Amino acid sequence: MRTWYRFLVPVAALAALLAFTACDDDDADPVDPTPDRVTDDDCVDGYECVGGECVAETEPEVCDPPCEAADCEVCVDGDCVSECVGDEVCVDGECVVPPAECDPPCDADECFECVLVEGEPECVYLCDTDNCYACDGAGNCEYFCEEGEICDGAGDCVAAPECADPNEAGFCDASIVSSLAIADADCCCDFTGDGMADNAIAGLLASLGPMLDMDISEVNLMIGEMLESGDFAVMFEYIGLADGGADTALFMMNFFLGGAADPDGDILAGDAEVLVDPMSLDDDGLPLITFETASVEGGLLTAGPGRFVIPIDIEDPPLSLELTVDGVQIEADLVVGDHGYEMHDGTLCGYILGEEIFKALNDFVATSCDCLNLGDDLIVGYDTPAPSCTQPQDPTCDPDDDMEEICSMISQYCSVAVGIIPMFLDIDLDGDPNTGQAISLGALFSATSAEIIGVMAE
Repeated sequence: MRTWYRFLVPVAALAALLAFTACDDDDADPVDPTPDRVTDDDCVDGYECVGGECVAETEPEVCDPPCEAADCEVCVDGDCVSECVGDEVCVDGECVVPPAECDPPCDADECFECVLVEGEPECVYLCDTDNCYACDGAGNCEYFCEEGEICDGAGDCVAAPECADPNEAGFCDASIVSSLAIADADCCCDFTGDGMADNAIAGLLASLGPMLDMDISEVNLMIGEMLESGDFAVMFEYIGLADGGADTALFMMNFFLGGAADPDGDILAGDAEVLVDPMSLDDDGLPLITFETASVEGGLLTAGPGRFVIPIDIEDPPLSLELTVDGVQIEADLVVGDHGYEMHDGTLCGYILGEEIFKALNDFVATSCDCLNLGDDLIVGYDTPAPSCTQPQDPTCDPDDDMEEICSMISQYCSVAVGIIPMFLDIDLDGDPNTGQAISLGALFSATSAEIIGVMAE
């Protein structure tokens, strides 16, 4: 488990470095505006903290006659103008979007709802037909596949393979990831549409290497050690794939975490027996994560976009984290293996929401870092444009305790992340090209065949 610890210390520090952009605490001149403050309280009189810097406060503009707050008016260049934009109207001093009114009214019993579509009221069907949900005639969306069927990802119910009984935990041919490495910055997906690969994680690690005393090659080496140990396995299962991996226009590929059934065996031998971690399954024993539109053409497998939710639960030191990767796309050469399929020359790309990193760190510190004596979340206002770090109050963390050392490192690196996130949050999700909400990543991988024989005991 020491390998886990060696890997998670820099990962936790990296996550902290991804966790905020705010003013930092330092012994700067108390008179002049500086970028070295924590909150508005730390800026001198007449200054406020904006985007990580203490800037001069400005007096609110006043119109004559005064603007009416009840009418949602504000003073701009000496004139009273409405704060409301688009479809908003002013109601009791607040800008709100009025409920849409369709003519004729929508039939709620048939699961239609009136909403504004490009500013016009329209009856919209609420049920997700792509995932085999339809209206029951009483206003409820229900899954309409029957026993012995699965949804094929195109909205049709098809007979489930024998290895994938939807009412019992069963498994089809599988692959287990045998190598995984963060790629160079020029690989792998172009999320921004500029003709260039987006992999800001690589750039961030390269920039932070001297600070963390670790480069990308060392991080990748640790990932390899974890996969080879058998304590941590990443597996794919194929449902509806044609025999021998022949061309298949549409099939489903499930994602599992797990481990070796035989702790003394070689999990990457190509014929190893592996077990699925129950945290990868729902209450009915079905996979929580599925790529519903995978395909194979000419031996090339493609899947996605989808989502990885990777929970990490370690006994020594006791760590519980959850990493979510969105927009995941997979491409690899697929060949037949001993007990399933192998994937060669694979690329995997996606992005991690900054807000998800903030929340995961807060949850981790709240449950595992009492020694910091924070008295509040580690990261305050993580869902705002200018979050900040809470400073420890008389911390008691023991540097000889693995867990408490991680806590200290997370707190320490919080204060050095000023200005870093704007450089590396490269994925725009809110339509504002001047800001990013997620950091892109690209990885190279391969997978060998394996036999999934069941579920780990809880």
